[in-house]
This record gives sequence, C-alpha cells and structure tokens, in this order.
Amino acid sequence: MTRPARVREPEVLAEVMSALCAESKRTGSRFSLGALDALQWLTQGGPAPLTGQVTEKPVSVRPVARELAVAEGQTYGRNRDQSQYAQGVLHALMWAQYATAAPPVRFESKLHAHHGSRLSGHASV
Repeated sequence: MTRPARVREPEVLAEVMSALCAESKRTGSRFSLGALDALQWLTQGGPAPLTGQVTEKPVSVRPVARELAVAEGQTYGRNRDQSQYAQGVLHALMWAQYATAAPPVRFESKLHAHHGSRLSGHASV
C-alpha cells in the first residue's frame, strides 16, 4: 500500500511557489529553480526534478524519500550549478513535509494572520 506524503496546506505551498517563481525569474537562482521544481512536482505529480521518475498526484512517500536521497547526494557533488539546484530541491521537500521550519524563499506571508505558527511563526522570513 502506498500513502501520500504529508505536506503543508495547498494555499501555503501555492504562496511559496509564487514567491519562488518571482525570485527565480529575478535572480536566475539555481536554488530557487530547484525548490520551485520540487514543490510543483510535489503538488502536481509528473517527472521528479532530479530522478525524472514520473509519479502521479498525490505523490506518495516512497518517491519523495528517493528524491530526497538523490538531492542530498547531489548537494555535495562537484558540479556547482547541479549542487545548488539539488539544495533547492532538498530544502523545499523538507520544508513542505514539516521537517524544517523556514520556507525555501524569503516572502511576506498573506496567510500569516490566518495560519500563524503553521507558517513557522514568521511574518516575513
């Protein structure tokens, strides 16, 4: 039996994806692009950002664990661009699953007043 990965609320994920998209366009950051790709994969399914393995929505625990393992391995690789992209994937997937408190981007939360500590207790991160 497969079970869906436990992730943050869709509204919170959408808000962070919007901020990541803007930052990625503004700065060209490989970290932001990796984080954005990871969250889009987590919410929409399709090919995983690092392994390319196609998964259906909702993404289950096993593919997320596999992607995390690959991201961790590539984070310490020699290719700097690939490493930064993998760091973004790693950070985004960990944050989306409540393993870390800070989102993978700086943003002013519109939802903070409604969700408080569910956004890690930061009005702006």
